[in-house]
Amino acid sequence: MRAVIDADSLRIYEDEDSPTGWYVSMAFDSYLAGHYDGQHSADRTDSAINHDEDASNKTYTLHLVENTAFLSKDEIRGVASAANAVQPQKSKSEINILGGFDVAKGNLSYCDETHIGWKENQKLPTGEKVPNELGVGQVTCLLGTVLPSLYVTGAGLGDISSWPKKGREALNKFWIHEDKGVLLNSASEHIDIILEFADFVQSEMRTILGAGVNTYAIITKDTKKGPAPFCNYTFKDAESTEYALTKELLNTVCYSVLNHAFRPEDGKLVAEYTIAELKAIWLACGKQVLDQIEARYQSNFASVFNNRWGDFVADETLWALCSNEAQRTVVNRPTWSTRLALVAK
Repeated sequence: MRAVIDADSLRIYEDEDSPTGWYVSMAFDSYLAGHYDGQHSADRTDSAINHDEDASNKTYTLHLVENTAFLSKDEIRGVASAANAVQPQKSKSEINILGGFDVAKGNLSYCDETHIGWKENQKLPTGEKVPNELGVGQVTCLLGTVLPSLYVTGAGLGDISSWPKKGREALNKFWIHEDKGVLLNSASEHIDIILEFADFVQSEMRTILGAGVNTYAIITKDTKKGPAPFCNYTFKDAESTEYALTKELLNTVCYSVLNHAFRPEDGKLVAEYTIAELKAIWLACGKQVLDQIEARYQSNFASVFNNRWGDFVADETLWALCSNEAQRTVVNRPTWSTRLALVAK
């Protein structure tokens, strides 16, 4: 493990009670201080340490460098990249260390920051590894659902409808892309609304579909005993919920409503509706949107898209169809305003 420590802070002490007869101390209070060779190294180290009070004979090499050796994070990353050649670090960990997700984190208050997988081998408060459904790649796709409202090249419906099909590494690198990074930071100003709406969609399927919820193939899976609910995670609790959409399809559904929720202003997105209003709109139009997707699924999921969710969702006509269905409700306020009392906090 490699770490940057405060200059002149390393001290070695004799200690009769220590198995080695000595111990060391150091400080990490200055700028740039801390471990720097990647999240996977920290995870391996933490996993190897015996956390009880008994002495352990496990050893590992600790490389310490004073903070005066580096002038910037980029210099540190250069050294880390060379050190990590034995096991390359995932791009999201690199971007996280360099502050690429800082705008999104700074605007996030809806859920615990640790519920989103910003870095490699990240753990939930429960100790479990953050699932891909809560990873920064999925957050990237969800933020992307509002970008067509900016009407800029490279972020139209034809572009963002293909995002769920892309690999996580490609999605992560959008955050440091010259153009897409700016757009994602703009969308990140509304990350709370977007994630809360996504959670509402996932958790309210029984409310939307009623007794017929288990007849929808898009939220169930086949088992020997018959259809069983498909499960996915919510950001608020980082727990699994039944009768949920796949992470790919969730983006399509969120777009259907969020496409009408923002307007562009000086390169920024301005919310036209509160989260309560968006929830009320979904309660009013959710079944119609899901019916459209279910019909498309039954007709060509297997025959046209070979049972591949990524290909199914990448069809931008599906997104447009769902958005058009939701728009009928959005513009007709009386159809959804009566439901505001149901979602009031």
